[in-house]
Amino acid sequence: MELDIRHIKQTLNLDHFRCKSPPMVEREFWVTLLGYNLVRKVMCEAAHFGGVLPRRLSFTRTCALLLDLRLWLLPGLDLESLLGYLGSLVVPHRPGRFEPRVLKRRQHRYPMMKIPRRKLKQIESRKLS
Repeated sequence: MELDIRHIKQTLNLDHFRCKSPPMVEREFWVTLLGYNLVRKVMCEAAHFGGVLPRRLSFTRTCALLLDLRLWLLPGLDLESLLGYLGSLVVPHRPGRFEPRVLKRRQHRYPMMKIPRRKLKQIESRKLS
C-alpha cells in the first residue's frame, strides 16, 4: 500500500501543489487522483485485452499516449486497436532493481520568502537607494 501511495505521489507530482487556497488544493488533489484512476482503468482494460497483468504495463507511456491529442485524430482508430496497442506497452522484468531514496527536486538558489511580499519590496527598495 505504501509503495502505491509513493508511486502516485511521484508520478503525479503531488509533493507540490500549485494552488494556494485550501479548497483549491483539495480540488487539485481530487482532480489529479481522478485522472490517475482513469488512466489506471484504461490500463486495466488494455491489460485484459492484451492478456497481461495491469502492473506490467507502463503508466507513463499510457498516460502520454492518452494525452496526445493527435492520437485521437488518426483515421480508422477504434477502441480495440487502441487497447491492443496499450496492452503491448509491457515493462520488461528487471530483477534486483531498486531505487535509492534521494531528493530529486532541485534546490533553489534563492532564499525562501518568510515575510509578506509588500514588506520585502520595501526592504529591497531601501537597499537600492
